[in-house]
Amino acid sequence: MNTKTKSKNYQQILCLSVDRMNKNAVNFLSIRRKFSPFLKTSMFGETFITLHLKNTKIGVRLSILEKVGGVYFVSVKMSKRPDVELVITAKTNKELLTKLIYKYECFS
Repeated sequence: MNTKTKSKNYQQILCLSVDRMNKNAVNFLSIRRKFSPFLKTSMFGETFITLHLKNTKIGVRLSILEKVGGVYFVSVKMSKRPDVELVITAKTNKELLTKLIYKYECFS
């Protein structure tokens, strides 16, 4: 099985896991617990996390910039485009991961 096939399998599993998530506030610790079977995770404090697909170099670095009225502003740096930094707004983990997987295709 080549790396592209593994990446597609992991992405399908990630999508299923995100669809089943509860709508809780942004919390990197719960993301780490839920996705550690599929992703390599490393965390620094409660505001910084790195997520990488296992057996590939595809991943993201997330950090919470600030919280304003229940909306989190999250900085995203992707390994595919290291020179670009995105700022995503999200209220829940599900919304954040949905944007990362579907809209910005960070793990494809």
